[in-house]
Amino acid sequence: MNLAKRYAWLGALIGACLIAAAFALIVGSGSVSAGTGIFETIADAHAEHPLLYLVDTLPLILAGLGWLAGDREARLLAVNEGLRREVAERTEALQAAREEARRAGERAEAMAELDALTGVFNRRRLYEELQRTIKLSARYKRSAALLYVDVDGFRALNEKLGRHQGSKFLGLVAMLIMRGVRATDSVGRWGGDTVGRLAGDDFVVLLPETDLAGAKVVVERLLQMLRTTPLRVGDTQVTASVSIGVSIYPAHADEANALVERAAAALDVARREGGGRCAVFEAS
Repeated sequence: MNLAKRYAWLGALIGACLIAAAFALIVGSGSVSAGTGIFETIADAHAEHPLLYLVDTLPLILAGLGWLAGDREARLLAVNEGLRREVAERTEALQAAREEARRAGERAEAMAELDALTGVFNRRRLYEELQRTIKLSARYKRSAALLYVDVDGFRALNEKLGRHQGSKFLGLVAMLIMRGVRATDSVGRWGGDTVGRLAGDDFVVLLPETDLAGAKVVVERLLQMLRTTPLRVGDTQVTASVSIGVSIYPAHADEANALVERAAAALDVARREGGGRCAVFEAS
């Protein structure tokens, strides 16, 4: 039963109660004596008090007013419900928009830090990590290693396979390098290795809290992994040969640019010796 009907029945009931109360008062006052039956008493009361005819209409009047009041309240409730649903929908849409904006921000932030070709850190992000590592290493008097990695014969391979496939090859090499070093510990461990692409086919691997002996272990693992892992590029299956130059903080340099330059100088030595090997920086 809707509100209009409920209010109408309530109005009619109240009106009936008022009529009954009026008759009771009239009979109780003695102005009308109780006849032989209820109908005679009612007739006598109306004859004695004509206003009772107006009282008789109270149930209809109150029922009508109740109907109007109930209908109005039902309309207001419907409007409120509609507004509530609209607010809920808009709130949900706003939350979804905020979430999408947050995800877009995260994607934009990641794109600003990653090399689009290989998915590893770009040069700017790599240097930030390198400077942070040097600062922490200086504070806690720890060593850090930097590996400068170059893909041997990449230019010829790129011309042979085509630029698109050559880019794919570099991405696969980056993936293997990432697989061969430690993952960053997001829980707060300062250890973890960061791979970043500097330019062309060159990569840099940053090894925090790693001395020369530890760096050589990582280098041998990378050389072995790249040398023995077939990479499928299009219809061609190839393996990667790399040359690696190594520099150590603070033994070889105590500043970011100098540390990279020392590793690059060691890389030149590895290249001159035929590639596919590692060389450690030595002061001339």
